[in-house]
Amino acid sequence: MKSVFSMFVAAALFASAGEAIAAPKKFNMKGRGIDGSACAVQVIKSGDNQIQSIKLLGNAKKFHMKKTGFLAMPKTSLIVGGAPAVVEMYTKVPMLYASFQHKGNPDRRERYNFDSESVPMAQEYMDKNAKGANLLTQIDLRYRNGKLVEVDARTTIKATFFKVYEMTFACDI
Repeated sequence: MKSVFSMFVAAALFASAGEAIAAPKKFNMKGRGIDGSACAVQVIKSGDNQIQSIKLLGNAKKFHMKKTGFLAMPKTSLIVGGAPAVVEMYTKVPMLYASFQHKGNPDRRERYNFDSESVPMAQEYMDKNAKGANLLTQIDLRYRNGKLVEVDARTTIKATFFKVYEMTFACDI
């Protein structure tokens, strides 16, 4: 009977240790954005530093090709309240967060990259909606003393030889 009790206690300890390791980490930050206006960020990461969700509030810069007659000319504009659009696809399909590649040290600086060419489901979507295009997202997180202090996020759509569209967001304390 004592050995059964010991096994139960050991199993409970391992289970709670596993939960402690995999417990999500939540980071909130408020600061100044691209144009000096207020911005806010919320990042939730799993215990293995994979992003589970990210919310961006504030302004964003948009770059796109604007057709003028027979030519397409680059145009850049500030989109007031446009920050959520930078990560919109991942908000709508959260399982795509698992496809981000992670680099860096979670105590100082991390970089998350997404490339639709390396994710079959995303590439199918791009082939249906933007044939020949590639969706790239990069999210940089910087920390100081365990607190999130700076976030840069960028989503780009590239055609074969050039950038077609880009949304950029930045926020720092």
